[in-house]
Amino acid sequence: GGDSILSLTLNSKLKLAVYNFSIKDIFKKRTVKMLCDFLKEKEQETYRSIDNYQKWLEATRHYDKHHKFEGKYWAGVQNDQIVYDCIEQNNIYTESVLLDQSTTSDFINKATKAYNTKPVELFLTAIGYALLDLNKHHINHISFADSKRKLSISVDKSEDIKDLPSFIFEYPVRIEINKNNLSESIKMAKESLRSVPNNGVGYGVCSLSNKENIGGLPKIGLDYLDCSQQEDNQLLRQAEYENLHDYNLFSRSNKIICLRVVHSQNQFKVTIMSKLSEKKTGLFLDKLKSNLYSIINHCLGKFEKKLIEYTQSDFQDYDPYIICNESVYLPFFIFPP
Repeated sequence: GGDSILSLTLNSKLKLAVYNFSIKDIFKKRTVKMLCDFLKEKEQETYRSIDNYQKWLEATRHYDKHHKFEGKYWAGVQNDQIVYDCIEQNNIYTESVLLDQSTTSDFINKATKAYNTKPVELFLTAIGYALLDLNKHHINHISFADSKRKLSISVDKSEDIKDLPSFIFEYPVRIEINKNNLSESIKMAKESLRSVPNNGVGYGVCSLSNKENIGGLPKIGLDYLDCSQQEDNQLLRQAEYENLHDYNLFSRSNKIICLRVVHSQNQFKVTIMSKLSEKKTGLFLDKLKSNLYSIINHCLGKFEKKLIEYTQSDFQDYDPYIICNESVYLPFFIFPP
C-alpha cells in the first residue's frame, strides 16, 4: 500500500510541475505551486509512514515471545465481556453534544485534580454509568482508541524502539461501575486504563496468535482525540476528514455504539453513532451528558475542599516500603500527600 501511495504522489507532482511550465497566468502558477508544495509535504509524510510501519512490523514480529504473559492479561480483561447477540436495526443515528469553554476549563484544570486523573478517565467513568443505565450491567467493555498514543516496545532484549506510532488503534478496556459509590467508580476506571500494558499494542499481536483464546473487540467503541495543542492541528484536520468516512465504516462494522471525543479550541465535542433505536440513542447520549456533569461537579467539590485522593498508579516510581523499612523492625508505609 505504501509504495503505491508514494508512486501516485510522485506522479501527480511530476504532472503538475510539467503543467506549471505550460501556463503563463500568474494566478494559476501560484495555485499549481501551492499544490506542488502540498504534494511535497504529503510525499514526506508518506516516506515517514512507510518507515514507521516497517519499524512497527519489526518491533511486533516477535512481540509475543518477549511478552509471554500478556496474552493472559487480555484474556482476563475480556473474561466477563458482554456478548451482544443482535443489532436492533440497520438504521444509524448520529448526534453530538458540546461542552462549553467554561465547563471544559473547569474540567481540565480543576476536576481532573480531585483524583489525579486524565480527562479520558473521567469520560470512561461517565460512559460506564451511561451503559449501566442502558443495559443494567455494572461491568462493561469498550474498544478504546487513542489517536496520539506512542509505543515504546522491545524489538529484542538489546534494542528498544521508543515513540513509535501505533498501527493497531483499538484495544479492550474493562469498566466496572459501583452504582452507589461515584468515588470508587472513578478510581476503578482510572486504574483499569492505566493497567493496560504497553499502550495496548499487545492486544493486536496476542489476539492474532490467539494462544489464550482472546475474545474479539467489544461492540462499544471510544475514539479519544486530544487536539488541544497547536501542533495538533494536523491531527484535528485528519479527524474531521475521517468523520466523512466513519459512517460507512461503522455501518460495515459489528459495533453497536461508537463514540468520538475531541478536545480542541478549549472545548470537548462528543459525537455518537448508534445502531440502536433513535429513542435509545438519544437516551444514552442524555445519560452520558448528565453523568459527565455529575462527575465534573463531584470532582470540583472535592477539589475546592482540597479532598484530593490518589491511587496506586500515582506512585509507580515510588517505593516507600524499601525507603522507610530498611532499619525498622515493624514495617510501615509513608505516601506523599
